Amino acid sequence: MGSGIFEYGTRRTTVTETWDVPPIELSVKVLPGNSVIKAQLVAENADWPCFHNGVSAALAISPDCKGIDSSWIVFNRPATLNPEHGGLLLGLGLNGHLRSLMAYHAFPYMEPRHDFTSCGLLLGLACSFAGSQDPLCTKVLSLHTHALLPLGSAELNASPIIQSSALLGLGLVHAGSRNLRMAEVALSEVGRNNLSGVELFEGYQESYSFSASMAFGLIMLGRGGKQSSEVDRRLLAKLRRCILGDPTDDSSNAIDTTMTSPGATLALGFMYLKTGQREIANMLEIPQSAFEADHVRPDILLLRVLARSLIMWDEVNASLPWIETQLPPFLQKGHSNHRKTSSMEIACELAYFNIIAGACLAIGLKLAGTGSELAHNNLLFFFGVLLKASCSSSMTYEGKIRRQSARQCLNVVTLALATVMSGTGELNVLRRLRVSHGQEGAGVTYGTHMATHMATGILFLGRGHYTLGNSNMAIAAMCISFFPRFQPSPSDNKAYPQAFRHLWALAAEPRCLMAKDVDTKETVYLPLRTKVQGPQGPYTQRLISPTLIQPYETILQISVDTPRYWPVGYDLTDPADKAALVKTRTMYVKRRAAYLDYNTDPKGNRSMVITAGSISGLDHYYDLLAAAEPMSLPAADVEHIIKTHAGTPDLVAMVQLFSTDSKFDKFVRNVLVECVSMDKTNLIGIYVSMWLGLHGQEDLKVENIAQVSMIRDFYSPSVFTHFCMPADKRLGWIRPNFVTSASRKISDREISESTISAYFSTWQWTPVIAIYLRRNHVPSLEFLRVMKDLVQRSADEVGVLREKVRDAARAYASALQGQYHVDKEGGVGEIKLWKSESIDDALRIWRSAA
Repeated sequence: MGSGIFEYGTRRTTVTETWDVPPIELSVKVLPGNSVIKAQLVAENADWPCFHNGVSAALAISPDCKGIDSSWIVFNRPATLNPEHGGLLLGLGLNGHLRSLMAYHAFPYMEPRHDFTSCGLLLGLACSFAGSQDPLCTKVLSLHTHALLPLGSAELNASPIIQSSALLGLGLVHAGSRNLRMAEVALSEVGRNNLSGVELFEGYQESYSFSASMAFGLIMLGRGGKQSSEVDRRLLAKLRRCILGDPTDDSSNAIDTTMTSPGATLALGFMYLKTGQREIANMLEIPQSAFEADHVRPDILLLRVLARSLIMWDEVNASLPWIETQLPPFLQKGHSNHRKTSSMEIACELAYFNIIAGACLAIGLKLAGTGSELAHNNLLFFFGVLLKASCSSSMTYEGKIRRQSARQCLNVVTLALATVMSGTGELNVLRRLRVSHGQEGAGVTYGTHMATHMATGILFLGRGHYTLGNSNMAIAAMCISFFPRFQPSPSDNKAYPQAFRHLWALAAEPRCLMAKDVDTKETVYLPLRTKVQGPQGPYTQRLISPTLIQPYETILQISVDTPRYWPVGYDLTDPADKAALVKTRTMYVKRRAAYLDYNTDPKGNRSMVITAGSISGLDHYYDLLAAAEPMSLPAADVEHIIKTHAGTPDLVAMVQLFSTDSKFDKFVRNVLVECVSMDKTNLIGIYVSMWLGLHGQEDLKVENIAQVSMIRDFYSPSVFTHFCMPADKRLGWIRPNFVTSASRKISDREISESTISAYFSTWQWTPVIAIYLRRNHVPSLEFLRVMKDLVQRSADEVGVLREKVRDAARAYASALQGQYHVDKEGGVGEIKLWKSESIDDALRIWRSAA
């Protein structure tokens, strides 16, 4: 059992080969002589363990595995049917692979009337078609259900275990459908006390009744109270008689509630699951006095508390007060803060154990797969309480009963604890399971080992890739699988069919979210931030991938929560994002070159900024042009950093090429470190081009001046913020102080008077005049020619002419600006006015020439 849960969905098949079922190894090697002792088992005690082994082998096959069709299933059929192959069929069905089984391949499996094969195939088909109401699957199951055979047909020569499996299969296929015909048939079988043509039915009556009850509960799953009709009232009245009995009915066909009550109680919980109908929950009374406790079986109290919790689902919580409210007042006074129960009467103590176990199981179902800390702590507390009670050494008759009941309740709490922490591998739970594993002695039975192994497997479900959900179908499947009736021996199926223990697989959900590096395709550790919709509103949860996450239906957003990787997020309110994440369960992320991954550098001490700073005090705010430069990185250190964080041969070769102490080589090395650290290596060429443009041997070209001015204007607050999102606080790609320094270098260049005079008088162009024109925002040549002609013909004074020229320049700029789109919120497209100093220069030259 445990190995099948642990290996669930972790392997893939090869369609050209058979799927091997590993044998159960029972031989023991005794040291130091190395002698081998083989266990001698009775065949009937080995059959069901072999069946479970076959199920475990099949459950290891991934539900997403392709190529498993009807031919492959028949290809794996052994010459002689055996329990392992029956288990293999059930495991394939639990993974959904029996959907491809053809009818003409399915019926030959039924002909030999082999119990294990028939049971595995019927249940497997039902699990593959769960909730689908498939007509062909319904026909196959109906052929093995006595109540659905037509009148006058031959007696059904099928064992009780086969018919029990077929009944439950019908419930699975029609789960949540509210098919009243099927529901009436299933309910009519709950109280059946004889079955013609079936030998030893009396010994399996409880098992058959339980299967029929579960079939009814599954068909009506969560549909009770949705519609009020005479049929619903009749079904509820009959189900109530199966739970509480009918004192007025003393006939030979009266319902035996000792057989029907456990299953019927749970079926009522299924029928009214999450409906919150208190009047229905009050049908399942909890004794309010010690006298009443003497008249109710303790194990029935466990199921009543569980069923009441299923109905009043919204009230279930993991707090200690809620658990204590499930205890009636007469029990709340006698447990001494849950530390001592031996002072109670035997009936009260057994009631206490079972009520606590039922409440713990309800918490486990409500918080399945959530890893809730509160549930974990409280369930661990009651695990200790029941463990202490189950280890009692009393040899009296009452002492043995107390110990056995505590052991059964401990099994339930163990499964509930593992359910909450499913897939997490939580260490405190594992420590307790290690203690429970391999126990022997009074009260420890085959069922005890099964519960412990199931809990261990659930704790590491699918090797941590899966967890348990709490949808309606998942809750029902876990209730059936964890039903608190643990067999004393491997061959016992009289009260509970062992094959039903594997239905937990219907509740398994793949919710392990992994992050992979988009470049290396390797799985990486990565802090994540999730926004989850809770009962009281959205809340934020921080996780580290790979990790199990909340159900996809409750998650609003998932995003990267670390500066080492570029920000990536999924908005799960968007169907496209949600479908992509559910399908792959993988986030592809890109690491920033300035950092190493968490596996290589857990504390971040080897990031590029820290490494470079520790070597030379690297200053990212240096403008790269000033004469008072900080200490630069040696070429060897830069080469080491580039190899560690980037590793591309072209960048390493570039470091080796520019390895001298010249100012340009230092500039290139600083730019390399900056561009690699900020993942902008494509800007290295731009930095170098700007340097060469500013430090060239010839005068600055017009295009270089224009580009620097354009970059400066773009990074101005009014423009740059316009192109960024309001919440985006990222810096510009080019270092802002470098742009400012380059612009200042252009502006501070001296322009001779002769050059200015030559331009305004004869329009003589020189490369250096471009700096003057750009710096003073001088209008176009056509405008200047018109202004020169008007000034030379005017007799006004200089002050008057200055105002007229300024007004003309302003009108000209407005006319030009009207030809472009101007953003209403900022200065995008704004044309600057001609400066006054330059106007005075022009007027002086024009008047002197006149």
